[in-house]
Amino acid sequence: MAKFERYNKYLVLKLEDIENFTNNEQKKWLSRIQYSIRSHRLAHGKKDNSYVVVNEDQPYAEKVWVLIQEQWEREEKERQTTRKCSNCGWEGKESECQFGHNDFYCPSCCQEALEVV
Repeated sequence: MAKFERYNKYLVLKLEDIENFTNNEQKKWLSRIQYSIRSHRLAHGKKDNSYVVVNEDQPYAEKVWVLIQEQWEREEKERQTTRKCSNCGWEGKESECQFGHNDFYCPSCCQEALEVV
């Protein structure tokens, strides 16, 4: 099974810092970048996400990391669960599926027929 690793996935800028430490030209550029990313995400069928951010110097930050790790481990265990198709007999793990399935559709016959072995 894969091992959980902490890593930086997001760039977070505090709105107060943007207001206090950038000039008008920088604010315009930042707004353009934000708009461009958002527009391209939506054009590629991705949703407009909203995030909860925790500053790592807060006393509860470690508890949040533990929650994230526990959720990741539950999902990883599910990806490693062997499933068998009751329709065509395909057997394998979600993590082995070339289509990246995370549901109960068989990657071989495309029927909703996968069951936990």
